[in-house]
Amino acid sequence: MYQKMGLLKPYVDTTDKGRFDVTGFEADKYMFKVPSLRNVALTEPYMHDGKVKTLKDAIVLMADIQLDKKLTNDEVNKIEKFLKSMSDIKLAKSNK
Repeated sequence: MYQKMGLLKPYVDTTDKGRFDVTGFEADKYMFKVPSLRNVALTEPYMHDGKVKTLKDAIVLMADIQLDKKLTNDEVNKIEKFLKSMSDIKLAKSNK
């Protein structure tokens, strides 16, 4: 599945045009593959280009450009806790 990056607000990196660079279709501009949320806490850095270093920063960015929302610290912490609950800590330890 592909999703437009910058759904409600412009995405800051307009040099990478996502799927458009592959297909040449105008409708594919800024469309990026959406990864699974499984083990998301173990897959930093975030975004297609690795520009976002922490899960909290990814949550804040996505709320801003995809939803046009400014989250409170409490909301960010709750979302982070939820996302971490979908991560297999045993897997993280076994890969070290």
